[in-house]
Amino acid sequence: MNTIFRALKERDTAIVFLDKIIVAIKGPVIIAAILLFLNVTEQGFWYTFISLSALTGLAELGFTTIISQFVSHEYANLRFRNGYLVGKRFSLDKAFGLVRYAIRVYCYIVPIAIVILIVIGGYFFSDESYQILVIWLAYCVLSGLNLVVSLLQSIYKGFDKVYKTHLIKILSNVCSILFLVLALACDLGLAALPVSMLFLLLPSSVLLFRMDKRFWCQIIRHKIINKHSWFHEIISLQSKYAVSFLCGYFIFNLFVPLSFKYQGAIIAGQLGLTLTIAKAMSAFTYVWIQSKLPTMNMMAARKQRNDLKNLFLMKTKLSMLTFFLGAIMLIFLAYIANKYSIYQTRVLKLPEILLVLSSELAVVCMSIYAIYVRAHKIEPVHYPSLISAIFIAIIAFYFITESDLYNLYIVLNIFQWLVMLPMFLFAGKKAMNKYYLQRIEV
Repeated sequence: MNTIFRALKERDTAIVFLDKIIVAIKGPVIIAAILLFLNVTEQGFWYTFISLSALTGLAELGFTTIISQFVSHEYANLRFRNGYLVGKRFSLDKAFGLVRYAIRVYCYIVPIAIVILIVIGGYFFSDESYQILVIWLAYCVLSGLNLVVSLLQSIYKGFDKVYKTHLIKILSNVCSILFLVLALACDLGLAALPVSMLFLLLPSSVLLFRMDKRFWCQIIRHKIINKHSWFHEIISLQSKYAVSFLCGYFIFNLFVPLSFKYQGAIIAGQLGLTLTIAKAMSAFTYVWIQSKLPTMNMMAARKQRNDLKNLFLMKTKLSMLTFFLGAIMLIFLAYIANKYSIYQTRVLKLPEILLVLSSELAVVCMSIYAIYVRAHKIEPVHYPSLISAIFIAIIAFYFITESDLYNLYIVLNIFQWLVMLPMFLFAGKKAMNKYYLQRIEV
């Protein structure tokens, strides 16, 4: 416990932790509002909307992660002075060229994301009312536009602006939560989702520009002399990331829409609420890694292998400790909640919750390790991700259509712990050994 308190003395870690606290508070606040203002069927629609909106990730396919990593590698040769980025002209040109390339790509990605969301939502909600379809359309457009903010935040974070990036996230999240609860209290129902997204988008956009006007103006005005083609360098990694992130959708967001389609809105709502609570808790485990992500990227760029490994192991221990503390609290709250009849129809039963937590821990282990490996600008887990996605899709479809969630998560846990995790560890270790061997030869 003392180790956690010492780590929180770092400003970047503290602000990321505070960001996660806001996100964690957001979960219970929204859950309470849902229980007060939505019925069981509307709850199912709510979490199906949220799960399907994650399809925006299929449009960008990890592009923001790549850009943040590449920016960090370029920033290793630069620094900020009086709000402006300074350093060698060649490094400045590469950094700003990368940012402009990313923005151009997003001019295509955002419309694609919106179209994908509308089409997929049309399949799931084809038999629903006109009002549901209109709300879904508005939610699609705003979710697509939110991709732009995500890109700018990833660029900002790549330049080691961890503190300001997460401060903006905190303020915009607070604004979004307030308007979401207000919309639900005003009996707007599912329309509260696009309202919330709108008031997440607007503050983020305004604050991002106002906090560092000089930096963003420099990006626009800088004249690039030394042009560097980023397309081939990024696309080779993007193709691998695309597989991993595409597969990640099936791992993280497939279950609720399938449950909605084949087991009904009530079961989908129970699963969605349980997963939301579990993921809100597990989000804290990533704090220790995320707060040091730009540092890890720069260590990899400077070939500081031992320092990077030691930093990763130290942060991983904190992550695991955080997960287990959160899991104990969640199990206790679930036990208490199941004592009251009003909540029994809203969440899964305790044995199913335990299985969900075990599955979530496996995901956390793989995700943390993937972050560590990707700091080297390599993506060796695309094949394991593809294999796991195929099998998880088969497992999920079979058990949701033919059995129940309890049996689904038993089989899923066996697959994640005995197959997926070993594959991830083996692929990552092999790729990093190859990465450093090539650097030695050079």
